[in-house]
Amino acid sequence: MHKPLINQTIAELDLVENGLISQLEQHPVLRSLNTLPEEELEDLLLQKRWVSLHFTSFYDLAICAFNDENARSIAKEIVREEYLQSNHREDLVNDLIRCGLSRERIVSVKPSLETQRTIAQLYQLVEWKDHYDLRAALALRIAGEVLPGEENQIILKELERRYQLVREQ
Repeated sequence: MHKPLINQTIAELDLVENGLISQLEQHPVLRSLNTLPEEELEDLLLQKRWVSLHFTSFYDLAICAFNDENARSIAKEIVREEYLQSNHREDLVNDLIRCGLSRERIVSVKPSLETQRTIAQLYQLVEWKDHYDLRAALALRIAGEVLPGEENQIILKELERRYQLVREQ
């Protein structure tokens, strides 16, 4: 592949990624976080925890199926990085406790049907299909990294406002 074509392809992928971020930012729930009653915000966060609990297995499915050793290696490194000190799931539980939720409530909540559907759709992104390595690498990047990161930034702003939480550096 020639360098100009690669640069064009990357620019096109960036446009798609930026479009998905814009769609996420316009999501009605995220746009109305500041008006959600406290109980509804807590329920949302508790359901997000269930999606987060599937991060590693989402990656593991792709890692096991990648043909490309470089893609496999990068995905493994992302999972390893996740556990160097703490991980997002632990951080989420600690943030929920700082917001006043009990550990018992946090670990007792079951996933809603909508959350179960979301988790199933996440796994569908890394099911075996033609051009698997490309599809799975994009799925991991967008659904495993970019969109959750953007969503978390929006939610963290609301938690900072509502609960006076301070982000750790």
